Amino acid sequence: MNNLFLLWKQILKNPRELGTVAPSSPYLAKCVVSSANINPSQYVVEIGAGTGPITRHIIKEVDPNKFCIVEPNSEMLQSLREEYPNAHHSAEYVQQLESVTSSLGWKSVDVVVSSLPWSIFPRESVIGGLEAIHSVLRSNGKVLTLVYSHAQYFPSSLYLEHQFNRYFEHVYRTRTTWRNVPPGYFLVGERPRTLKLSQH
Repeated sequence: MNNLFLLWKQILKNPRELGTVAPSSPYLAKCVVSSANINPSQYVVEIGAGTGPITRHIIKEVDPNKFCIVEPNSEMLQSLREEYPNAHHSAEYVQQLESVTSSLGWKSVDVVVSSLPWSIFPRESVIGGLEAIHSVLRSNGKVLTLVYSHAQYFPSSLYLEHQFNRYFEHVYRTRTTWRNVPPGYFLVGERPRTLKLSQH
């Protein structure tokens, strides 16, 4: 099924669950793969894979047996299963990430790539998602999450970046990819901090 058609079909069905109006461009996908510095020895999880515009670039760099695609939308996940049958797939939400990786027998994850629409999540869901990501990353692991440039100063985006600084030792932004609708960049968190996650 055409990616744009599938995306718009899901937007019409679930307008409050999707945070974009178009699939990510190849330029944005190449930016995140380059910034993540992914290689075949790493365990990689993509959460919120959607129609797979970033997936198709990640899959070129990884060992499919060490790559898990997480997408709770059943129709999108089925499309991803058909297109990438050699990877692992999960319909769970980010908050269940620890149980997802545990079921695969993975002790930890090197890289998490996220296209989740954090800006439309309530704060408790942001915290739950970041705690789940934090719990599965190895000590030198990293997470990269998409932020649209027009939303970077929204309270929700500023809150997300503040939480990244609480969970990770090194936080920065990639360059903005202008050849995307809308333009965006990736917020990167490296090296999970040791902290008491019950204290928000």
